[in-house]
Amino acid sequence: MIKSSKKLVNKMTVALRAVNGEKGINSCWAQEGLKISEACIGELYELFNTEGFEDDAAEIEFFKDLSPKFLGKYIYFFALRKIAVDYAKAAGSRYDYLKEQDNYYSLFIEERKERYDALLSEELDELHFLRRKGEIEGLHEYSPVMDHRLCTPGSLLLSEIRAYSELRNDIRKEIQWLLNGRNK
Repeated sequence: MIKSSKKLVNKMTVALRAVNGEKGINSCWAQEGLKISEACIGELYELFNTEGFEDDAAEIEFFKDLSPKFLGKYIYFFALRKIAVDYAKAAGSRYDYLKEQDNYYSLFIEERKERYDALLSEELDELHFLRRKGEIEGLHEYSPVMDHRLCTPGSLLLSEIRAYSELRNDIRKEIQWLLNGRNK
């Protein structure tokens, strides 16, 4: 499962690079990225059905390292699509809209990092990175594509931190682009 998942991460990365025209706040890029990440998550479900984990250590490795890469990209493109649509029709200043989003995601990331640091301080990977049945708080916000088979409480936090950190960086690049010559 680990080896196949790593190959799938590489496949997703290559596919995303191939369609990466104008990265940033771009709804076409967001839509293409969403399709690619969703397709890879579908392939990941197939791996779950055919392979499984050798032991708890492999499962922890998957949910601590690999799952956040898949889910993080999906969450990133899910949020980017919404921001790109809102950005295109921003009633006021696009600069003001982006600064508002930057502030929002900065606070969101800090809150998630605090929660994740609290998880790490417990040093109980078995508790946070092994699957349990039931709902994971906040998972339903993104899409019915995701369910508890691909996610644990710890991996969802890592996915959100990865996704929103990348998104915040793109927002900041767009702000700089606006400041360096494009109309506010």
